[in-house]
Amino acid sequence: MAVKLIQVHHEEKYTPPSLRSPSLLTRYRAHSSYMKLLMRIQHLNFRRDRTERDGVRYFSAHPECLSEVVSLPIPTRMALRERVRGDQPDPLPPEPWIFHCLRMVRSEDTLPRACGFVVYRLTYGQTEDEWQSFRRKVEEHIPHWGSGQTGSHALKPSLKLHWRDGESLGLREGDVAAAKKHYLDNCSQDQLPFRSTEFVNGCVFLAIDAPCYASYTGKTYTAATTRIMPGDHGGFLLAVDTKYEPKESDPEKPEYYGQVRILGNLLWGDLYALQYSQAAALKDLWPLALDHPNQVYVGPVVLLQLQEWRRSNRTRGVLVRRVADYAKAKVEGRPWYDSQTKPSPRPQTMVALNASQSPLKACRCCIAQWLRRTDQVREVIFFEELVRTPRGQLPDMDTLRRRMEEEGFI
Repeated sequence: MAVKLIQVHHEEKYTPPSLRSPSLLTRYRAHSSYMKLLMRIQHLNFRRDRTERDGVRYFSAHPECLSEVVSLPIPTRMALRERVRGDQPDPLPPEPWIFHCLRMVRSEDTLPRACGFVVYRLTYGQTEDEWQSFRRKVEEHIPHWGSGQTGSHALKPSLKLHWRDGESLGLREGDVAAAKKHYLDNCSQDQLPFRSTEFVNGCVFLAIDAPCYASYTGKTYTAATTRIMPGDHGGFLLAVDTKYEPKESDPEKPEYYGQVRILGNLLWGDLYALQYSQAAALKDLWPLALDHPNQVYVGPVVLLQLQEWRRSNRTRGVLVRRVADYAKAKVEGRPWYDSQTKPSPRPQTMVALNASQSPLKACRCCIAQWLRRTDQVREVIFFEELVRTPRGQLPDMDTLRRRMEEEGFI
């Protein structure tokens, strides 16, 4: 009777309340027992149907029954998950910028029919085949956006890049300022051949310089270590702010000169969306790219990304200083190791103790060195400051904060 009652509940999509309990342990126990019960019911139904069809009684040890038992867990788990989750919600409406762009390009009475950016080629050392191969890579990379965004797939065919050859326009290689002047002069006077039928963003244009070309065709701008997330590096383009005017530096946006590198797959979903909806200017994206090893905007960042970027930047800085010291020593005609006499700017750490020192100090030194070797920099800072603090006193918080800032944790 109990099995028959639960079978009826099963057919009516009955879900025990314990499966939605706020207690994780209660949900775990209810999920396990209810799933076993559902599998048992399905197995009994399978045996009953086969017995009625063939007229032969099937036992649990029959090969077909064993095969059915093995194949039951996955579909049963999927069905139970859907029952606990409930009906699939309705899709979200398209974001405002997608909605307005679709309405604009689909309107039969008004123009334009497409949207996009102007791209200037500012690197001329490639053959025509190499340049066309680079363009294909860019065109294949930039549509990788809009996963889960309603209306994005319908809008993608209407988003275009308009390529301009800087060499044929008389622009010097890598001269972004000249490209900006040319863009402002032509864009403001509607002299671009596609302005009559397509909407072009007037606040930002794109440029392809040597680093942008190398990011798609070589390994110069790939991640230096495996600790950096794979999505933080890839092919990028140079976005140029047409409204930027050199003036006193903004403390909130240091080293911003009207240019930001941006990953190709973020061109439409981030840059164009923010520009079209007037939610953020190009300079507002610069602080998110400032700590990147290649100063590339990769979207919103979290603390773990910043820590790995800063650690990579510190390592690169040490290597550059060592190479500079080596070159200086060669020029001055002296051995390179003599240039390593000045102290390192890194915070002073505990050094190995000799045999004449106490075993307790030697043990503390070994602990600190082990923490360093295992890359537990934060822990070794706390440990060293705690060891240096006299008994009965608290560590110096100013020193802790300073060292944490130097290591990139604050």
